[in-house]
Amino acid sequence: MSQPAVQEAQVAVDDEVQVAVDDEQDDSFSEIGTSIASSSTSLLSSLREYQQEHGRTYHRYKEGSIWAIEFGEKHPEADILGVDLSATQPASVPSNVRFEVDDIEDEWIFSRPFDYIHSRYMFSGIRDWPRFIRRCYENLEPGGYLELMETDVHVRSDDDSLTPEHALYRWADLLLEGALKLGAAYLDPPTLKDLMIEAGFEDVSMSLYKFPSNTWPKEEKFKELGMWNYQNFVEGVEAVTMAPMTRGLEWTPEEVSVFLVDVRKDGKDRSIHAYWPSYVFVGRKPEKKKEDGPASAPASAPASAPA
Repeated sequence: MSQPAVQEAQVAVDDEVQVAVDDEQDDSFSEIGTSIASSSTSLLSSLREYQQEHGRTYHRYKEGSIWAIEFGEKHPEADILGVDLSATQPASVPSNVRFEVDDIEDEWIFSRPFDYIHSRYMFSGIRDWPRFIRRCYENLEPGGYLELMETDVHVRSDDDSLTPEHALYRWADLLLEGALKLGAAYLDPPTLKDLMIEAGFEDVSMSLYKFPSNTWPKEEKFKELGMWNYQNFVEGVEAVTMAPMTRGLEWTPEEVSVFLVDVRKDGKDRSIHAYWPSYVFVGRKPEKKKEDGPASAPASAPASAPA
């Protein structure tokens, strides 16, 4: 199998969350799908009416709007602006929250600077990360903060319970290889710290969180996180995988489906202590120095941005 030409960045992590393994195995994990499905809510039918390919329907729902709404509720004093490619936001939102349909890779034409910009899970959606981070810097007030949250597609384990022979391990490499052949951009998440520093941000920190593949962790909060992460993965893995592997790697849909059977098995196996590395980067734009002249107004906006 050919490997994508991607090198992992060697950047020091400022804070890393440790996850202990639960040595006690039980059968409760087998009912995970039923318990989670019964607690979920249904989507509006309009969100299901979207592109169909290989028997799958791709809708435009995303949870970024939920983050903006919750942030607005917690900070009623702030003016919150959410930016998305699709108009998928709920009609009822707090009075201090609004949304715009826009492409953040186009020119930014916001009216005034932000105090805080939050961006997450853009994956390969950003083709020019240095330019995007520079725009964030230029569109922040002095003393304003940028927060980036990105999860690495490569699955890991700290105890070597996940090996290159596992389907779950190979899945990440194949997914990335297919996506790159389709023209997708990729940047190893830790690289973002250096890009923020190069753009001028100060006090840049990088924290590493671990999203368990299932309920293998010992601590209850990580066990619950693994439960939800597993269900999210097994329900969405085919939708994420089908296009890169059929279009990019020229697999048949049947070959992809057969391969994903083993991928899901690995994802459910509690003896494989796998996790997805999730990184959080925070940096501050320097305060304006007294000797500086008046800053020219950038193409910017209010208080909180791209979600």
